[in-house]
Amino acid sequence: MLRSKWLPLMLTSIFAITALSYRIGYMPLSADEPIRALIALDMEYNQHYVAPEINGDPYYKKPPLYNWILLGFFKLFGSHAEWVVRLPSLLSAFLFVGMLWRMESRRGGTHESGLFLGLAWLTGGNLLFYSSYLGHIDITYSLITFMGIYSLFYFGERGRWTAMYTASYLAAAAGFMMKGLPSILFQGLSLLIYVFFFQTWKDLLRRSHLLGLIAFAIPLGVYLYFFSRQQDIGLLSQTLLEESTSRTVGDKPIWQSIEHLFTFPFNYIIDILPYGLILPALLIPGLRRIVVAAVKQDRFLRFCLFVFLGNIWVYWLAPDYRARYVFMLTPFLLFVLLPVFQNMIRPKNMLWTIIGFFAVIVVGSIVLLVSGNSELPEISKVSWIAAVSVLLTFILFRSQYMLLIVPVILLSARMLYTETVLPARVAKSPFELEKQQAQDIAVLTKGSELEMYHSNVNLTMAWYLAIERGDIPITQRYPVNMEAFYLVPSDVLTDSENIDTYYTFVRRHLHKPFQLVRFRHYFPEMPKYE
Repeated sequence: MLRSKWLPLMLTSIFAITALSYRIGYMPLSADEPIRALIALDMEYNQHYVAPEINGDPYYKKPPLYNWILLGFFKLFGSHAEWVVRLPSLLSAFLFVGMLWRMESRRGGTHESGLFLGLAWLTGGNLLFYSSYLGHIDITYSLITFMGIYSLFYFGERGRWTAMYTASYLAAAAGFMMKGLPSILFQGLSLLIYVFFFQTWKDLLRRSHLLGLIAFAIPLGVYLYFFSRQQDIGLLSQTLLEESTSRTVGDKPIWQSIEHLFTFPFNYIIDILPYGLILPALLIPGLRRIVVAAVKQDRFLRFCLFVFLGNIWVYWLAPDYRARYVFMLTPFLLFVLLPVFQNMIRPKNMLWTIIGFFAVIVVGSIVLLVSGNSELPEISKVSWIAAVSVLLTFILFRSQYMLLIVPVILLSARMLYTETVLPARVAKSPFELEKQQAQDIAVLTKGSELEMYHSNVNLTMAWYLAIERGDIPITQRYPVNMEAFYLVPSDVLTDSENIDTYYTFVRRHLHKPFQLVRFRHYFPEMPKYE
């Protein structure tokens, strides 16, 4: 049974799905999550499908495709729970793993190496322990962008030029409808890399290239036409351009840009740990020769290397780099490094690797418990996690699927992290406090209008207010409603005789005191909006 071809792969896949899905709805929405969720909720409540709003104000920073997807999940499940907000990102991660598995196995690799590639991408440090917990746009966007870039090689090598240009430009259009201008850069750089390194520049002049450009232009043109009928298209273009350049070298101090040039390689290695450790290990001549030989022999690996190097420099020069910005590029690097991983796997080495990883997990858990950064979990849950992890590791070891052992151990660490560290962090999280405050305010204001005067509350609070009340709190509008509730910065309320206060709290941003009030006699003149 242990020698069955599919059993270890199937068990590993089930374990990965379980580990990533485990308590996905436990944390309150945070970071960029409430932005995507509030815009989708505005579409549901107010039917602003083409020109979305957030808290009653036009939202120009991202086109709406991801919000349409999120709205579809709201409708499908009839719920706005945290796990529903995160489900599109989670499913995109699983699809990404499956696609990498299929790509490697179809190009002559084994199912073991294919699943390893997918899980290596999934279990890189930042993605495993941070981004995969959140309902951000980036994993879904990375999946679409990666598919578009890969289609250049897949169809181009088969001489299917119409399919190559159409598929890649449609993927770029979908990416643009999610995140704006970066998709044009990815498409342009990757297309030039493929044509100039693997074909000839004359291939850019093919008639099928024009068809690809049309495939890109039509959906964008339709979107921009309908958007222009509802909002200012000039402001949209300006905002999208600012969003794409705001994190670049031209927008940051020169010292910060210079510092980033030196720190980026180390930050990137940390973001994809433990697999990133292979990069400095390539200084060893023997390992470097393995990569060089594989790249020389394999046309696809050369494409992967050129695509990675030809796109990563954009973020090497961008001081305000985030790990999630390059999720679509890391798989290309992993393909190139796969021969090194395969060469390093030896039964004796893996035994010590297993012992070392589990020792790190145990010692780390003890340190976190002693330091008070985690909670004492239920012993039964930890026992089940440990037992399943050890059993699966044993099966992989005995069946010679040893490439999968490191991802499995990392997935085990993810489950233990979710069970021990996450509850303590959530309990101390400002987002959990904002959720509780929003629920309190929703009870007080249910059935009445609620507006925000002179300042917006944090988006996490705005999200929970919206789903608890069934409408979205907006910035103050005229004519004023003396029966409405208002969330107001305390320093604005100078006339105590004119207000009734129902609730007080401190906004996380700038630690600004706020009050929930109703005005008694008159509405103050609107101060300058912050």
